[in-house]
Amino acid sequence: MTRGERRRFQKRIRIIQRNIILSVLSILLISGLALTMNGIKSFAQKDNAELTYKYYTSIVVKYGDTLYSLAEEYAPEDNRNLSEYVNEVMHINHLENHIIQSGQYLIIPYYSEDLKGI
Repeated sequence: MTRGERRRFQKRIRIIQRNIILSVLSILLISGLALTMNGIKSFAQKDNAELTYKYYTSIVVKYGDTLYSLAEEYAPEDNRNLSEYVNEVMHINHLENHIIQSGQYLIIPYYSEDLKGI
């Protein structure tokens, strides 16, 4: 192989390497843009959902109330996992079992679309 052929061969190798690098960078750029657009779309969809605010109130337990009946009344309607809500009420009020008595005060969370106190 002559010196001129060797230079042309090395030049072709550099061009091929540059094209491979540019192809890989283009693929990474396109993938990154696709992921970014998907994230923006997901974020925009979340903004359309109605905001609800979590508040706490004190209630007096009435005769016949149970933690589950209170959960049915105060838990958010869009996420009606009553067991989680009851567990949260038990945790907030330091209850060790599901037993509550009439006349007892409980702190319970409730949810509202209205922003209060500001």
